[in-house]
Amino acid sequence: LKVNTTLTWLQVEYEHQSRINRAFQSAKDWRALMTSMGPAPVVQPRLFVCGREYAGKTSLVKSLQRGWFESLLASSDKPADRDESSIAERTRGVDVSVMRLGDKARFSVWDYAGQPHYYATHELFLAAEQAVFVLVSRLSEERAKREQDLEYWLRFIATRFAQEDNIKPLVILVFSHPDEKGADAEVVKGKSGLYKSPWAERAAAHFRGIFSSRLYLEEKIFVLNCNDARSLAIKSLRALLCAVYDFAVARATEVPGICNEALKILPQLRKAHAGFAPVDALSHEFLKSSVPFNPALCEPLLRYLTNVGEVIWFGESEATRDTVVVNPSWLCWEVIGKILMPIEFGASGTPNARNQQGVLSVSECTTLLKFSPEVTRKVLAMLAQLNLCVLLPSSQEDDASATATAPRQEEEHYLFPATLTAKREVSALWAKAEGFAVVCGRRWECQATDAVSMFTAGFFPGLQALVQRELSATSKVQLLWGQIALASKIDRVQALVLLRDDMRAVEVWVRCGGASDETLKCKQLLTQLLDLMETCRARSCPGTAVIVRCVNPAALRSSNIVMVTPSVRAAAAAGQAAGPGAVLATATEQSEKEIEDALKANKLTDMSAVLLETLGDGRSQRATVRELFPFNQQVQTSSGTDFDVFLSHNWGLDCHGRDNHGTVREIEAGLTERGLKVWLDEQQFAGGVGINHQMAAAIDASGVVVCCLTQAYMAKVTGDNQSDNCMKEFDYATLHLTRARMTAVPMEDDAAVTTPRCWPGAVGMELGHHLFPAKFGPAIMSDPTRRAASLDILAQRIRELCTKYGVGVVGRPAAGPATQADEATRGAAASTIAVPSEDSGAGQPPAATAAAVSADAKPQVVIMWL
Repeated sequence: LKVNTTLTWLQVEYEHQSRINRAFQSAKDWRALMTSMGPAPVVQPRLFVCGREYAGKTSLVKSLQRGWFESLLASSDKPADRDESSIAERTRGVDVSVMRLGDKARFSVWDYAGQPHYYATHELFLAAEQAVFVLVSRLSEERAKREQDLEYWLRFIATRFAQEDNIKPLVILVFSHPDEKGADAEVVKGKSGLYKSPWAERAAAHFRGIFSSRLYLEEKIFVLNCNDARSLAIKSLRALLCAVYDFAVARATEVPGICNEALKILPQLRKAHAGFAPVDALSHEFLKSSVPFNPALCEPLLRYLTNVGEVIWFGESEATRDTVVVNPSWLCWEVIGKILMPIEFGASGTPNARNQQGVLSVSECTTLLKFSPEVTRKVLAMLAQLNLCVLLPSSQEDDASATATAPRQEEEHYLFPATLTAKREVSALWAKAEGFAVVCGRRWECQATDAVSMFTAGFFPGLQALVQRELSATSKVQLLWGQIALASKIDRVQALVLLRDDMRAVEVWVRCGGASDETLKCKQLLTQLLDLMETCRARSCPGTAVIVRCVNPAALRSSNIVMVTPSVRAAAAAGQAAGPGAVLATATEQSEKEIEDALKANKLTDMSAVLLETLGDGRSQRATVRELFPFNQQVQTSSGTDFDVFLSHNWGLDCHGRDNHGTVREIEAGLTERGLKVWLDEQQFAGGVGINHQMAAAIDASGVVVCCLTQAYMAKVTGDNQSDNCMKEFDYATLHLTRARMTAVPMEDDAAVTTPRCWPGAVGMELGHHLFPAKFGPAIMSDPTRRAASLDILAQRIRELCTKYGVGVVGRPAAGPATQADEATRGAAASTIAVPSEDSGAGQPPAATAAAVSADAKPQVVIMWL
């Protein structure tokens, strides 16, 4: 673009073509506006006021603008006790206004409603390079709730700015209600009238450390009464905002001069049009003034004013292209605020099955908004452009109306995803069924080391609106709270999208029959859903960096579905069994082209990997994942039975010159003599099936994995060769069996092998936490007595692990006559995984939890949070 100074034409054949073209259009608009009247300084930065309901945000904005006399009158009127259930006085959606401080400081103030049902709308208007945030927290709330709210809002602000943009917004922390009954016991009031809260100072320091790379948290915090405009704290905050204004204007890049002239004209336009106006009205107002204006600049000017939040123009839709919302506060307060307000939703004022599904007819919206039907349809078209609602096809109108109390009328119906409250069990949406040969899934999750990122409250409702709009023509779509279920209208292709882990993960599952055309459609559907997710991520939370993982297909094929949460993963790392649903898997690398060719030929017989991109930070990485492969062909080992132990080892000579595989073969023979079922690659590999697939299936079928450590083995596991079998076996075992079901035995007498603290990388991290049960160096293997003793100890250790976790052959109770009650009890015990809570005492055994399971029912995997 720097070389093409004329900026006349650009066409890009690329997967993100629409995004690049929008950026190109923005560059053209900027150039056209800058050359029309020249540059000018920024005159009105944006001030966002955030916080939970009843924190005092609106009162604070009013107090900051009051003069001395107004403050005196306000302080003489003591407010009566407030009815917390009343919503008439609450901010609805977003309240937009202009705040003047002193002679020159002027902010465009966006006062966000603190009720959770409005959270999905906040991100729609929160994007500005020169922005200041005032985060208000109420000291009379419980500490845990305060900390939770502060963390949510700080994460929300941070994720709204892409990391590559290098924008680090200023956040000012204000703690309100210090004098209210029930306020924090640490609050003290000084002689000067200033309040001080040691807890607030500690909280600010804590969050300053967490968010230092993404946000600038002002060093000074303010503990104040939001209604006391004459207090020293309010005066100090007012002075700080004036200084911030000067700094923001001084460092801001210049803006087109025509835009500042438009800001002078907008008040007259808003007087003439309360809500929205024809696009031509802006040109007419310019003609009335003495400012020269080229009508050809009308659209670029509207796009710029929309970006800075002064107007809202939906130029991409023919239905709304001729209209501009000249007063964003009207749209946020009178339209969005009313529709999303639970007590008013549904027009009747009472909850019913229909509004739990988030559906309203045009007539219901007309009654609710008190507009004419024509204006209501225009407004609904605007909300659809914001992905706040979507027009339902007639078939889904019938489905939604079937549960409503009133008979369906022949009119249009709109779905508002942010108002959904109904939810179903995952097992009901993803019922186990025969005939699904291909099953796969993707998991988007925030990096575990990134405490800042999250999927914002508007991400999933926006995704639901896009899925309904883009895919309802070919699939039957069912939208629930945090859930999207799709079923093809033509063939057996299904998908399920789930919001997970406190808005820090999203999973996409797809499945289909074995036909080649269905397999391709299955992959296309997965690609479509991931593309829509990326569109919503870029729009809702561009600062969230996402790691893409693969969901274990084995868990998706059965009804044994386990939700992977940080607690489960932490429990697995600590040695707790996570069951068959611990679902992340790794496998061999394979190019996207190879996967595509295999899919087209329906001959994908091995696990595969694709080139995935770490979204959000501009960097790419190669991730190995378990990919699509035909599950109707079950890979069996030679015996077709489970194993007690899998021996993972390297071939070749050890440091003593022995054949390491030969030594391991002696260990295998000794364990077999002691009654254990052993998997050894030399004995069990079968022809006709991929080696990688057999290794993965063998580890899945084994109770314990024994890593036979040599220096060469550890070098392979911790090396760079991603295709090495030792690395694959070790990584797969740690992900599926966890280190709780793994143990190590040194095969060499060198100190680098016999000393756990010397074990490098992942070997030391996973296996160095406990003593090895036995070792098989030359000194022991050459002595029959010591060799037999070591084999006895290792066999005993394997039996203990198998029995503890109920795996392998020896870990299962012997078959025999049992009563129906015994079978039910055994099924319940085998299907329950006890995971200790994070705050439970260390070392305490998990309590037993009873679960009633019918005798003929297949056990489900259940996670009990103790």
